Amino acid sequence: MLSFLSRLNLRAIARLLLLAAFVAVSSHAVLRFEYAEGNFLYSIFKANIWYAAHNKIVFPAYFWGVFAVFLMADRLVKNKPYSGNEIFVSLRRAFVYHVYLLLLSHSEEIVPGFTLLPIHISPVPQVTSYEWIFAEAFFIFYYALSIHKLLRVFSGDGDFRDLIFPVSAAAPYFYCSLPEAHLSYLALALGAYYLRQRVVRSSPDFLRANILHSQRTAVLAVFLAGLFFRLWYAYYFSTAETDMTGFSADGPEYYRSALAFANGQYDQANYWHAPFYSLYLSLFLSLFGRSPQTLFYAQAIVGSLAPVVVFKILDRLGMPRAAFISGLLVAVSHLCIHETVVINRSSPIL
Repeated sequence: MLSFLSRLNLRAIARLLLLAAFVAVSSHAVLRFEYAEGNFLYSIFKANIWYAAHNKIVFPAYFWGVFAVFLMADRLVKNKPYSGNEIFVSLRRAFVYHVYLLLLSHSEEIVPGFTLLPIHISPVPQVTSYEWIFAEAFFIFYYALSIHKLLRVFSGDGDFRDLIFPVSAAAPYFYCSLPEAHLSYLALALGAYYLRQRVVRSSPDFLRANILHSQRTAVLAVFLAGLFFRLWYAYYFSTAETDMTGFSADGPEYYRSALAFANGQYDQANYWHAPFYSLYLSLFLSLFGRSPQTLFYAQAIVGSLAPVVVFKILDRLGMPRAAFISGLLVAVSHLCIHETVVINRSSPIL
């Protein structure tokens, strides 16, 4: 604390005030101006696809515009040009902070029974729990990160701009309908941070090496997380009261062509719709049975390798922490889970 106070000159105080202003303006822009009042900057474009004639893309211009102004103002107060690494770290801080604001807005919309699926299709079982767990886990992580950064700055090891995390932790108490929930997340974050410090400082070396830094454990965790959620989604597709081969626009065509390939009726296959994907599906139909359920479960199992591939690539690039986080995000991402299981030509990629 004394080290932090000794660094507080007029320039440092001005930079702290700039950071507080950035957090105040950006949180208001995202949570009040955009989300609560609906003033999104968007573009509507024609999209001749199965689901709609028009699509809308939303641009996060207000947040990043405010961030650009903050970066230029901080550069002037600092009176020293940013290095390339400083710009990258600043962008990374802003990205994590922006995700936090977006999840704050989404957490206001998680309602049991609500789904964006057509009304004649029942929602995914426990999808509300899935969304809540994801949001709550991120909030706990964010508050634990805030505690860590705050202590580093007070000890004299951190950058003033790291205070963006603890300062922004006040946003729910101004803009969320249930800010009390974030007190619980903060308490859990404090407990998690305390336990982490105890494990790192007190555990035997073999425990740290074998549990915290074991590549095999990390790969297994990423794979099992991906497998669990994909099998959960495949079960939903397999037991739905509606034929889910049509959940993707071209799904029925791919399925019919896959059946034709599996039965040796090559003249019945549709060669206009990605025939190699249908040929790929026909392998599963030939080996495990000619039904859509076979494809849902087979693609779910194969798709569980995607998070492991992401992990391995980043680990080989020398970023083990980023490898684990990225692999875990791919494992639990609803978009990746959905595109893995649904009958669509993007499934082998995800």
